[in-house]
Amino acid sequence: MKYKIFQLKKKANLLIFSIVFLSAVFSCKKDDSGVNQPLSCILTKAFYFDSIGSISDSVIYTYTGAYITKLSNAAGYATLEYTNDKVSRRNFFDATSTTADAYDIAAYNSDGTLSSIKSYIVFGVVVQYAQYDFTYSGGKLSKLDVQQYDVNSSQLELTSSSTFTYSGNNISQTVNTYYDPAGGPPDIATLAYSFDNNENYFSKNNAIFTDYIFVDALDGSIIPLLFSANNVTKVTEGPDETPLVYTLDGNQNFYEFLFAGQKYSRYLYDCN
Repeated sequence: MKYKIFQLKKKANLLIFSIVFLSAVFSCKKDDSGVNQPLSCILTKAFYFDSIGSISDSVIYTYTGAYITKLSNAAGYATLEYTNDKVSRRNFFDATSTTADAYDIAAYNSDGTLSSIKSYIVFGVVVQYAQYDFTYSGGKLSKLDVQQYDVNSSQLELTSSSTFTYSGNNISQTVNTYYDPAGGPPDIATLAYSFDNNENYFSKNNAIFTDYIFVDALDGSIIPLLFSANNVTKVTEGPDETPLVYTLDGNQNFYEFLFAGQKYSRYLYDCN
């Protein structure tokens, strides 16, 4: 089976109007009389690309203090709520509405690690349609279970389960089990990952909550991009190898992300 990483790119579903939740405060440098002076850089806008490389969407970010609290595009907006400096809730709105029609609730363990994300949609009544449960061993993520709403049973059903193997502080292998809702044998994908030596750009951004790339595409196959110390540069499944490329702007901020040679996203910053 070809691995599922990014197969859900830009699905048109209930989360599309939320677009992206990318919070980032980067440090960057410029030359001033031969002395490198630190700049304070904040993300101000993101662009997303379609399959032919054209810009298909853009998002503008609004801050309250150091935190992104609103993300807007033409179709709608989202608000972020924080508890103890961590995202605890995401609310999704249509462009002209002040009432959220979907939201996520995040819970954390006592050591600050992410415990679960529960997703809800409002159809007159509130319905939970997804849940992500994170298990840790020795302080490192060891398992992810994903449940989704089943219209036949009218309850959450386990749709995938993933386990993780580490090399140092990087997830070097995932074993991803995808369950057949009809009760057939599961589909199992084993993936290997290669890394660079740079600090993980996505973990800086808290991208599990904040980047459109991962909205509605969160499963074990992409977890190494989010929970590893460094950046994934190649994903291997059997004979198939897929490159991942990251480019930086002149201030050394994360600028563009490419997957399998295809441009996915671009990020702009205000530095002063």
